Amino acid sequence: MDSMRAEQIHKMPQCMSEYDDLQEVLLCSPIYMEIKQIINETQKQFARENISQMKAVAQHKQLIQTLKDHQVRPIMLPANDRFPEQVFTRDIGFTIGHTLFVSSMAAPVRQGEEQLLKEWAQGTGLKTVTLTNGTIEGGDVLVDQRRVFVGTSTRTNPAAIHELKKELPDHDIISIHLPPHILHLDCVMNILSHDEILIYPEA
Repeated sequence: MDSMRAEQIHKMPQCMSEYDDLQEVLLCSPIYMEIKQIINETQKQFARENISQMKAVAQHKQLIQTLKDHQVRPIMLPANDRFPEQVFTRDIGFTIGHTLFVSSMAAPVRQGEEQLLKEWAQGTGLKTVTLTNGTIEGGDVLVDQRRVFVGTSTRTNPAAIHELKKELPDHDIISIHLPPHILHLDCVMNILSHDEILIYPEA
């Protein structure tokens, strides 16, 4: 294998599970974070007081430093004042194996964020797959080797899951129906190891 090919493979994203060592993570500053339109149950609780952007930015800087302290490289997407929810970068895309999938956002206030992910990926030479049927968000996707759990929620629908199955014929895509008040699958389930899953039974 020549060195150029080896470098390309090194630059490719890779995610085989939710519990392997994290090496790089895409983040975005919460400098424009604001509840402009209530789009989930949590925001209902905080809509009146809204969000202190100053406090959010300070906490985000602390997160970045903590990641660096643990040898995780933060990659920053540019913040845009059109997108008050942009800090939640997990939702705009997800990696399964060596494929970076670009989400199709359900909430109008978030539509357009995923385009910034595509632009970043294209700028670094990464190949992306954009899911165009239905809607799907990264918070509903949990990877466990060849198994991929996908929450059917108000943000992710069966049409998008069907398209994901066609893109990943060698994977076992397991859909899990979520009650309407649950935002994403990762809010009620997380894979901790090869043989442990943390769940919220009431969901």
